[in-house]
Amino acid sequence: MPSLHDIQKRTGVPMRHLRALYAADLLKADPPDEFLETFARSMQSGHALSVAQALYVLSRDDLPAELQRYGERIDAGMYDLGDIMKDAAPWSIAQAIEGAAENPDDLNKLAQWARALLDGLPRGRAVSHQWLSVRLLANVPAVHRDRALTRWHRVSRLLRDHPLMAFAWRREHGKIVYLKPKQLDI
Repeated sequence: MPSLHDIQKRTGVPMRHLRALYAADLLKADPPDEFLETFARSMQSGHALSVAQALYVLSRDDLPAELQRYGERIDAGMYDLGDIMKDAAPWSIAQAIEGAAENPDDLNKLAQWARALLDGLPRGRAVSHQWLSVRLLANVPAVHRDRALTRWHRVSRLLRDHPLMAFAWRREHGKIVYLKPKQLDI
């Protein structure tokens, strides 16, 4: 069965009309993919790639039809994130997200990995929260990704409070950025 996007492409009927027909059960089509619909709307609005969207693009060889028209914008967002797989956390580190809220050893493992990654940055370069998050979650299998993302949102606050990360982040214009921590001479 064709998707709503395929029908819209062939007929030129506006997508809002097709959605209304589908909702009224007057149109037979594959159910719309909510994630792709939200992804397309955020690209249309000019938003930056979210962590979930960047991981979705990273895990696919090509973009689905719903996202083809935003290819340049998506490529630019992925370019801003740099070579993700070069710095991606091994699965053993990414697994620590699961228990980091309750287990200090798991939180310490994440903090050591993040600190080592940030220590490799040139002095003065700040990277976004998405930059760090995508690298941590890049090797998480797709079946575990939603749960890992949900846990990571909570654990990232704990990570920023960890002593190893104390001087490695700040807020800029309402967003969290990470930077190479200054070495303290004591």
